[in-house]
Amino acid sequence: MTDSSLLERTLAANLAWNKARIKFLAAFLVALTQTRSVNLVRIAAHFGGRAAPSSSYKRIQRFLRHFDLPLGDLAQLLIRLMKLAPPFVVVIDRTEWKARRSLAQHTDALAGERRSGGADSLAFSQA
Repeated sequence: MTDSSLLERTLAANLAWNKARIKFLAAFLVALTQTRSVNLVRIAAHFGGRAAPSSSYKRIQRFLRHFDLPLGDLAQLLIRLMKLAPPFVVVIDRTEWKARRSLAQHTDALAGERRSGGADSLAFSQA
């Protein structure tokens, strides 16, 4: 049994994706946790299988470039796995890494958005 086989079975039971995407996601998540890095070269080196790390790297790039990750499916998966019950509160981090404002300016701007009805968090329930 590989490191990712249990994860593959769990994903397959909860996501209506094709087998190749499920196998990829399981291998990617295992490699991601093993490397403790978001560096794709490092992740590819831990990808496993018979493929060369450079091939795994290209495979990761293609997946990230071309696959539109269905976030709703992943949210439902997490809700099922964590056995959560509604109502839910979603917290959205809207950090702007390229902005050159100080933390105080971000805090003031966020407080102003809250007063003006900006959506810093959203409440939703399971369908």
